[in-house]
Amino acid sequence: MFAACQAWTANVVLVRGTTSIPNKAEQIYAKSVTDRLHRWLTELGIEHDILNDDDVVGGKLTAARIVILGYNPRPDRREMGALAAFVKRGGKIIVFYSAEPALAKLMHMKLGEYMACREGGRWSEIRFNRFAPAYAPDIVMQESLNIRPVYPAQNDAKVIASWYGNMGEEEPAWVQSVHGAWMTHILLDDGDTENKKLMILALLGAYDSSVWRSAAARCMNAAGTLSNRFPDFRTALSDIVGAAHGTIDEIMVAGHLGRAHDSYKALTDHLAGGKYPDAVIGSRDLKNALTHAYIRTYGCAGLSVSARDALKTEFRGIWNHSGEGLYSGDWDKTCRVLASHGITDLFVNVLWAGIAHYESDVLPRSDAYRIKGDLLAQCIKAAHRHGIRVHAWKVCWFLGDAPKELVGRLKREGRFQVSDSGESVNWLCPSGLDNVIMEKESIREVVRKYNVDGIHLDYIRYPNSHYCYCPVCKAEFQKHIGKTLKNWPASVQTGELKKKYSEWRLSRITRLMRDVHSLVKKINPNIKVSAAVYGKYPICMDSVAQDWGNWLQQGIVDFVCPMNYTTDLDRFEEFLNTQLAMPKAAGRIYPGIGVTAAESRLNALQVIDQIGIARRMRTDGFVLFDLNRAVADEILPVLSLSCD
Repeated sequence: MFAACQAWTANVVLVRGTTSIPNKAEQIYAKSVTDRLHRWLTELGIEHDILNDDDVVGGKLTAARIVILGYNPRPDRREMGALAAFVKRGGKIIVFYSAEPALAKLMHMKLGEYMACREGGRWSEIRFNRFAPAYAPDIVMQESLNIRPVYPAQNDAKVIASWYGNMGEEEPAWVQSVHGAWMTHILLDDGDTENKKLMILALLGAYDSSVWRSAAARCMNAAGTLSNRFPDFRTALSDIVGAAHGTIDEIMVAGHLGRAHDSYKALTDHLAGGKYPDAVIGSRDLKNALTHAYIRTYGCAGLSVSARDALKTEFRGIWNHSGEGLYSGDWDKTCRVLASHGITDLFVNVLWAGIAHYESDVLPRSDAYRIKGDLLAQCIKAAHRHGIRVHAWKVCWFLGDAPKELVGRLKREGRFQVSDSGESVNWLCPSGLDNVIMEKESIREVVRKYNVDGIHLDYIRYPNSHYCYCPVCKAEFQKHIGKTLKNWPASVQTGELKKKYSEWRLSRITRLMRDVHSLVKKINPNIKVSAAVYGKYPICMDSVAQDWGNWLQQGIVDFVCPMNYTTDLDRFEEFLNTQLAMPKAAGRIYPGIGVTAAESRLNALQVIDQIGIARRMRTDGFVLFDLNRAVADEILPVLSLSCD
């Protein structure tokens, strides 16, 4: 979380979309975009202030020279007036997507029509041309599924980059004019981060060359200390040499450190000579050499030969939320990448409470199935060819993108969960027998029809502590305690009945876990049954009725993946300490590492550090969230260095 600064003095201002956003859901997304740009600007050493749309209207751009609109699609008339005044006094605007024609006109551009491509691959690269600012990268990778083009409208405006993909060169990706620059989509956090940061820096540097100097110093320091893991470069060298001494990787580490030393000297010369862009770009070589040395030293935690041999059987999993892999329609390519980087287990999201990405006769088949075919069958065939186990990831209760007709029917039948304030939500109630049967039959179908290695349950819980108090829950609980309750739901929210109702809620969720484990094992005892669970146990028992510690003790789950999503290494270790101390937990807990989760965004070294803790604590494995281009490009190559 961050708040808008109170003293607006920086040359660069980042504007968070508020009033320019049409609804609350998109405002939340706009904040995540602002968070991302804020993080990247901070990592580049670029001082900046953060305002919102109302601050712009209120005249808070007086000291700024450059304004960044990260996602502000519809600035109103008042905000447009403030931006026009800003431009009139010489200010520059960098726009990441907008749907406002008046803003395009202000920037000497013309807004085109919205374009979308559901299958991906059409807009995969941003290629800069000869009109691009100095030091802009030649190519930036980004997989955009929609764009809103702009075109030059006056002589001072030029296309400086175009989109490339499976249809060749297409629409403008960046247009630049005397008043600033405009990207025709939002800047996504989907990989190629260093080039995206360099792209931002080059654009800012075109309007304010002083940003290069501060960025050079920050990038050199970050590379030489590995983002403050060490107080300075000299200490980094000394500590890594000491930690690597006597290990089987000592000679290899020395080679990486030698290259790091040479890079550091070159960067020092660049800084002294005022060659700041060269220092920024050269800092990548320093970071790469020092990172390799760090991983070979700490990623394997100084493991002995025998201990390293144990890594050959380590469970290295990854969740794939899209259910389509890295390359839509090409599971073989996805699995080839995963296998090359040491991934052993793939959790593919193919089944929700009301929709399936495979040839289902129990649930409606998704649009992805109709367009791309049986995703589960394709995944299994490719994964097994590359020696990867496949766990069919099942989202329980939550209907997600289920067809409107199904959602409407289930709601009319009273099968939704209802909160203590009487509001319904499109989650199936675990008390309803029809709902339980529907959940189990979809799983039974997968196990019978597909050669899966595992069934992985997610959302096997309630949404929060306010659910469920629907009429079915009331009737079933009254039957359970043998008495009629007059004041519902207040009667079960205090006193003795509160505890009994809490225990009863737990039993509703545990029932599904037990039933699924039983039906799967009867069909094929070799299939592993697992669950993604809340890391904060036993707190999650009261909040979402998820008693996964009890599941382990009862033996109704083969393993669990606690979602230990945090950027705090000490907290990650605390989570694991508590979890591994539970009865029958040994060898059955594979911690979830939130690489690109909402709660955490980890860089490669943070991932390696958390894996190192898991290895030292002998969890025998881990699972990464989530398989996307950012993880594939920036995390998996580093992971493989720590696995051999």
